[in-house]
Amino acid sequence: MSPTKIDLKRDEKLQITWADGAVTTYSLAVLRKNCPCAECRTKREAEPKKKILLPILTGDHSKPVTIASAEMVGSYAIQLAWTDGHSSGIYSFAYLRELAGRIEPSAA
Repeated sequence: MSPTKIDLKRDEKLQITWADGAVTTYSLAVLRKNCPCAECRTKREAEPKKKILLPILTGDHSKPVTIASAEMVGSYAIQLAWTDGHSSGIYSFAYLRELAGRIEPSAA
């Protein structure tokens, strides 16, 4: 599945219009939380299944995390660099489409 339009608002959201006409809006929080890089994926898999009330965050969180830059990776993905210094996540369009099916509409 490939996008026909990508609209990125670096301090707000990423909206993708897909070839089948579906439109998905991702909040920055959802994108950052679901970063597909190996480091983030490993941390998510290691998290206990129950909620931690006071999670310990790494990085500078004195300001809201936004997107510092974005680059296309070939014709299959977008790489996002975050203002917290993280930049190794390459979000394939297949992964973003899969993620769209897992997120709650209100969280997107």
